[in-house]
Amino acid sequence: MPSPPRLPRNSASREGEAPAEPIPLSSSSNTLPDTDISVLGGSRRVGLSIALLVILNGCGGYGDISPHGYEYATALYSICNRRDEARLESFSQQLIAAREAGELPEHEAEWMEEIIDLARNGEWEDAARKSRRILMDQVENGP
Repeated sequence: MPSPPRLPRNSASREGEAPAEPIPLSSSSNTLPDTDISVLGGSRRVGLSIALLVILNGCGGYGDISPHGYEYATALYSICNRRDEARLESFSQQLIAAREAGELPEHEAEWMEEIIDLARNGEWEDAARKSRRILMDQVENGP
């Protein structure tokens, strides 16, 4: 009976290094051989790290906002999409006034201030994307 086929663990070897030991594939089972995942720091740590990154990067979006917040987000998207620095500063002042007057919930004002900071730093595309994400979350979350 011929021996089962063998595949290398890592076919991309560096110059001057010996190729890695091949992994035997069993023809009698449908399972993959055990592999060493220590290079990834253990699967549990990797999984937790990925989950934490997803949570911190706001995969869930912004959630529901007030009607007044929606109007501000629409204006902010327009400003960022047009890269209008003058209107950005005027908008920022209006946002501060609305926040101080209690017309805009604190968390909504904070989201928009973060977007304003991106635009001020020349990251117009990211700012437009994030302001649009606020608007899209309202459609996706719907009543």
